[in-house]
Amino acid sequence: MAEMAVKEIMTQDVITVPSVMPVREVANLLSERNVSGVPVVDDEGRVLGVVSELDIVGRQGATAADIMSKQVISVTEDTDVDEVLHLFLNQRIRRVPVLSGGQHLVGIVSRSDLVRPASISHFLDDQNLFDSGEDPC
Repeated sequence: MAEMAVKEIMTQDVITVPSVMPVREVANLLSERNVSGVPVVDDEGRVLGVVSELDIVGRQGATAADIMSKQVISVTEDTDVDEVLHLFLNQRIRRVPVLSGGQHLVGIVSRSDLVRPASISHFLDDQNLFDSGEDPC
């Protein structure tokens, strides 16, 4: 299987929140934008944490900083998507921020990015499901 870099599939227009955003506003943003989590960033775009739907319903606090997961697993633009898949499976996470220079947010990869046509063929090349003309289901 040929390598595919994260920069080929990542979402570059990342929805982020500041650490001081009230939890209710974070929840509204997730609902309005139909996403399950967002990076929490400082004024320079450095990732401080991630707030997910589970954080909102499972933790108590007034702001994003109060409830965010501080142990952030991240990747770089050159990370292979196979490594991201292994992170998703082994760490049971749904998204990874893409950082440049180890600190600045330049994108995000979610599980939905892995199943888009541009990337799913990378994982299914050996199976030829999309090229066979047959219904794989």
